[in-house]
Amino acid sequence: MPSRADLEKAFRVFDADGSGAISPNELTRILTRPGGGRPLSPSRARALVQKFDTNGDGMLHIDEFVAAWSSMGVQVSEVCPIDKVGISVHLLEQILADPRLEGAETLLTSDVFTRVVQSDTRASALSYCDWQKQQSSTEIGEATHFVSHAWRYTFADLVSAISSIYHEMPAETRGSTRFWIDIFSVNQHESSQHSHSWWSETFYDCIREVGHTVLVIAPVDRPICVERVWCLWEIYATVAAAVPMTIAIPTHELAAFREALSTRPDALLATVRGVDAANAQATVERDREAIFAAVRAGVGFDRVNEVVKNQLLSFMLCAACRQK
Repeated sequence: MPSRADLEKAFRVFDADGSGAISPNELTRILTRPGGGRPLSPSRARALVQKFDTNGDGMLHIDEFVAAWSSMGVQVSEVCPIDKVGISVHLLEQILADPRLEGAETLLTSDVFTRVVQSDTRASALSYCDWQKQQSSTEIGEATHFVSHAWRYTFADLVSAISSIYHEMPAETRGSTRFWIDIFSVNQHESSQHSHSWWSETFYDCIREVGHTVLVIAPVDRPICVERVWCLWEIYATVAAAVPMTIAIPTHELAAFREALSTRPDALLATVRGVDAANAQATVERDREAIFAAVRAGVGFDRVNEVVKNQLLSFMLCAACRQK
């Protein structure tokens, strides 16, 4: 059974000019080239396009292309696996030093996506990790840690937090440690609109199979992660899959966190008590809608809130004990 992602790849082959739509001429050209199947006349191509052209513009867009296959009895699965490939700390630090990221200390992770990831992968339409592998990079490998973070974090904070836990690892494990980070590991050129089952099954499976989650917390007095629907879902999936979690804090935030534990513990506890997954936001509204639907159909918001609060409280308790 082909996935929607499979059909999107096929769509790009037909869409020779990269316009985002297939014209009758493009359909004819692909289906009449050597190995392309039985020759298709221009009039037949126009008739095929017209049959599935729901918006009447004389072209086939991706949803119309998928509908055409479905109408021919081809079952299309919207559940597609996530590539469990990760990036090294060394390469993250190289990206942070990239000249295109001038003023990197204040740039958000979303800025890195625009300035580096999109720029480097535009021609290949690959994920950043796959693009690096194409360049024969040794800094890419099977992911050992899944990183839960928010695109609103500064990229410098993200790298600092990951580096801090990396350098605490046993030296013999560092060489093979690779971090699954969405902007690098996921093909950002894929535009799939995933179903609820994708959120509740495939994404869950990725977290379970990678086997260790790193939750990046910043700033310590009001962690962005508890406000973002992606992070809340990732925390729940981690616990539900019985996967170990490590909380990572940027180096410059550690002192503030320790100070807050000593002088303002009530404020930190209030932050935890205020966690409510139902109020979480996402950059893309359809992401929020899909995740909310998966939560409602599954464990419900009360259970997600319970899991998130318990994890944060456990981390704070362990940190407080280490300070004594």
